[in-house]
Amino acid sequence: STPLPGGARIDQSDGTAWMGFYCILIMKMAIELAREDPVYQDCATKFFEHFLRISSAMIKREKKGYSLWSEEDGFFYDALHANNEVTL
Repeated sequence: STPLPGGARIDQSDGTAWMGFYCILIMKMAIELAREDPVYQDCATKFFEHFLRISSAMIKREKKGYSLWSEEDGFFYDALHANNEVTL
């Protein structure tokens, strides 16, 4: 909650993963509700799309030039943005 020195920021892999998990859980609930009321189908689709965007943001290098996923270590890392550089 405290700003980092020099305007640095962190992309947190654990917080991002929790949001992906949340999207999947809400999607599953919406699918269950949609069995009785089709109005929930759009909600299920929306949260699936959110999950896809979150997972893509964590692993695709194309847009950002880096990924939170390390193929070498088989692990997700946080990314520190400071002084126009990204450190994992």
